[in-house]
Amino acid sequence: MKKYKRLLLMAGLVTLVFVLSACGTAPVSESSTGIWDRYIVYYFAQAIKFLSLGGSVGIGIILFTLVIRIILLPLMHFQTKSMRKTQELQPQLKALQQKYSSKDPETQRLFREEQQRLYAENNVNPYIGCLPLLVQLPIMMALYQAISRVPELKEGTFLWLSLDKPDPYLILPILAAVFTFASTYLSSMS
Repeated sequence: MKKYKRLLLMAGLVTLVFVLSACGTAPVSESSTGIWDRYIVYYFAQAIKFLSLGGSVGIGIILFTLVIRIILLPLMHFQTKSMRKTQELQPQLKALQQKYSSKDPETQRLFREEQQRLYAENNVNPYIGCLPLLVQLPIMMALYQAISRVPELKEGTFLWLSLDKPDPYLILPILAAVFTFASTYLSSMS
């Protein structure tokens, strides 16, 4: 158990170092060094510039986000199917929980074995739901850095707004809240 905890701690520290290495604030250009800045953030910025129709960086960001969502659509569909299978197993999982309701270590071990067998028989992986999030997280980090570290994007415009200043009328934050609520509501209905 100690060895497992130590291994988990080391993996966490390596992950933390990797994530923090992407926290630079220097402007990104074609001559930037490092894999993250040179090959990911820079090319994300170039794609946004290419998609900025009529010089509107906001349109470029929206189109880039749509392209990324379309690319990730099969992954999200796979996640939805997996979640549906997991929900279908809930009655059987509840029966197992009642059968192995004792808290002693041996009973809990038997419960975990039965649970894993049930998942294996039904080709369900309960952890697969995290996969789209783990794929989207670095993409969103790179998108944020491309916007904040490339001067042409940072100083760009969208409709009547300058992207380097807050929205004085709070229209976009209100619209974002409404669309987020609508998306959540529609997702819960289906």
